[in-house]
Amino acid sequence: MRPRILGAAAALALAGVGAPALAAPDAASASAPAGPGYAAGDAAYKAADRGDLAEAERQARIAVGREPRNRNYRLLLISVLGRLGRTAEADRESAAYEATFGPDAQLSAQRGYMAQQAGDKARAREFFATALSLTGLSPDQAHDIRLTLADLWAEAGDQAAVLQALAPLAQERSYAVQSRRAYALNALGQTTSALEAFQVARAAATTDQQRGAMERGRIYALAKLGRTAEARGAFLAADKAGWLVVADADEAAELAASLGLDARAQELFAEAERKGQMKPSMWFDAAFSAERLGRKGVAARDFEHGLAAARAGQMTLPAQTTLQIRREVAELTRHWGAYASIFYGQNGTVGSTNLLNGRGVSQVGGEVYYRPEWSPWGAQVQVFGRAFETLDGPRGAATGGKTAQGWVGLEVKPLRSQNVVIEASRLMKIGSLAENDWMLRAAWSANVGLLPQPGRRDWPMWMAYVEGARLTEHREDLGFADLRYGRTFSLTRDGNWLAAPFVGAVWAYDNKIARRSALGAGPGLMVRSWFRETPDKAPQSYIDYTLQYRARVSGDRRAEGLFGTISLSY
Repeated sequence: MRPRILGAAAALALAGVGAPALAAPDAASASAPAGPGYAAGDAAYKAADRGDLAEAERQARIAVGREPRNRNYRLLLISVLGRLGRTAEADRESAAYEATFGPDAQLSAQRGYMAQQAGDKARAREFFATALSLTGLSPDQAHDIRLTLADLWAEAGDQAAVLQALAPLAQERSYAVQSRRAYALNALGQTTSALEAFQVARAAATTDQQRGAMERGRIYALAKLGRTAEARGAFLAADKAGWLVVADADEAAELAASLGLDARAQELFAEAERKGQMKPSMWFDAAFSAERLGRKGVAARDFEHGLAAARAGQMTLPAQTTLQIRREVAELTRHWGAYASIFYGQNGTVGSTNLLNGRGVSQVGGEVYYRPEWSPWGAQVQVFGRAFETLDGPRGAATGGKTAQGWVGLEVKPLRSQNVVIEASRLMKIGSLAENDWMLRAAWSANVGLLPQPGRRDWPMWMAYVEGARLTEHREDLGFADLRYGRTFSLTRDGNWLAAPFVGAVWAYDNKIARRSALGAGPGLMVRSWFRETPDKAPQSYIDYTLQYRARVSGDRRAEGLFGTISLSY
């Protein structure tokens, strides 16, 4: 957050009005007794009073020319030049004045406001600091200059200097002082002190907009201190009072999202969008908030808005962040999908349902699934149908249509942070050797290094897959685990073709086989080709080619031999 508060003098300067002109004595006291510049000086004052600045400048120069050591005429000329907006000339005259008469607090302040108006913030800070170090300023002038200097340091990002400028005013319980102190303290990580300053400033605020700004800062400070429940309560109270959305629905929306108040955050993001207050980066905050509520369509739309803003140059996104968001969009917009695989090797997967126990088995299988928009508590739900059939096997093994096994069922992924799948399905007998049964299955998987990484040549890879299933009517328990570790190499510039040599171990369990478990391990190679991508979506589909040789480590010999798989995930 940033302060939206300026001292009166600073606001005038930034608006192009300039700080009040230097005070000057009236003409009667300009010179006693009257000197050779008196008439011109008197004419200059009168011209300035009636707004004729060109004439005031002409007469002031005459007066200065006739009496070059008259301080009042010199200051009058500087003031007139400043009012004319000719800050460079005014600055030169000011430097000449100080060279002649020495530093002057009032003049340094005037030079500070002129430098600020000219956009030279560094010089403005120097002049204001000089003015504060000299005598000659009234308390009100010094107060306003400190506020202006604090704002200039805040713009420069030096929060410690902000506090230093305000140090003599630290005990003042005004909105102007404490709001500035609060933002600076918060930026410096002094959260407890910032919280106190926000509270004091809110109490001193005179408008709902000011109260809302300070309450937002106070709520952020409470959250940073781990006082989340208190922060949420404060948000709800301030939101009910209407303070948070007086002018800034965008900041209120981001605050609600950061506190996990996503339902209200979505309302506020929608209001910010209607008011045109959505900053480019806010689209991502809005998307994550919608995603937590299970509003996949809204989340995908907001992510796409953010990506479009990045492509238009409205913000900068690291390449890796862009890729992650595109992957998120790809998943959010995936309403259906399909898998198809051809296996060669030994039995031992849950998918084969223990139809064969021999060597050299080839199977084909496929699955089609649908994901509804409905997503309770952020869980992912999908319904599916799948089928497997044995194509070939050793002599005497059953193959062909009589081995076809079907499933229909429901899968739920209850956790966002972990890839846990819980499945309930009905096995349906298609071929004469297939089965009718109910299956309950749970699986967990994780992998690193199997996604495209454009711009990288190689990186570590590992994957783990563990599942267990129960056929309720046959009282058959099945288990399977596949662990791999290796390194992925990018084969193409876009990173969509990958090759990953690995070493891995596979374990299978079936309580209906004489030797229930089998464990094998050995080297392998996986080649993956990703495809089907758009500017907003990372590649959504891939084909895998995997070949592995496994030596038996323990248990049944079905764990050893050569195993191959070709898989399509669409």
